[in-house]
Amino acid sequence: MIGIDKHTTGRPPNLDIWTYPRQYFAERLERQPKTVSELRPALMEFHFLLGSYNNHCVGPILNLLPENIRTQVTPQARAKLNLFQQKFHRFLEDYKLFVERLVRERPSLDGVPSSFNMPKPFVWKAALSVGVHHVREVLVRGKR
Repeated sequence: MIGIDKHTTGRPPNLDIWTYPRQYFAERLERQPKTVSELRPALMEFHFLLGSYNNHCVGPILNLLPENIRTQVTPQARAKLNLFQQKFHRFLEDYKLFVERLVRERPSLDGVPSSFNMPKPFVWKAALSVGVHHVREVLVRGKR
């Protein structure tokens, strides 16, 4: 599997696997006639590229890194990862709305996918346990 799962050593995904498919896709779009009949396969291919990148690169980095690697990520890097997650999440939402509107206006595009697994913010279990401990502490203090 490309990406990171519970059985890997935590190696980051190889981003090169998206370089050439993205490049060939962009070049083909420049060459092909700009027609509705060409739009459907282009949207399907773009969805595949975007979904693959999301599922095999973004998601694993944000959600599946082993805990021993997560704890080594600096607060500054965590902040950058979470900013990226927020921007990417927004991009996926905007793209979904774009496709849904396009399908409403062009019924011939019905069936073009628009949904993605949405990446979650980068967290690490130690931070979560500290957060839970802090909430408990605040609640206990509030009851006194």
